[in-house]
Amino acid sequence: MSIEYDFYRNPNSQGTNKKRYHARVVPAGRVSTDQLAEEIQKECTLTVADVKSVLIALADKMAEHLGEGRKVHLEDIGYFQVNLHCKEEVRTPHAIRSENVEFKSVSYRADNELKKHLREQKIQR
Repeated sequence: MSIEYDFYRNPNSQGTNKKRYHARVVPAGRVSTDQLAEEIQKECTLTVADVKSVLIALADKMAEHLGEGRKVHLEDIGYFQVNLHCKEEVRTPHAIRSENVEFKSVSYRADNELKKHLREQKIQR
């Protein structure tokens, strides 16, 4: 298999009419937890139910550790951490209260092994 891409026009920069393009992956579909569990089951001694149980427990434990301010590293997969957002502009750190800071998202950074594997993939238009 290979990664398919196409070119998409960049939004115009402020006040310029220069056309610029960037490469973007053309999505080849979506993989569900059920499909992953079935594929993993074929490669090991775990049943589909076992794999799904592990994935559910992993999600619960990740949420618990991220919710306590920890970063989570899954070897060969990547790093996860919580990002925060202030509801209003912060001019001095002492002026903002914790009620005005909220969860924004979870960021993900791929592990070097995963990046190495993906660099070896064939890419085609």
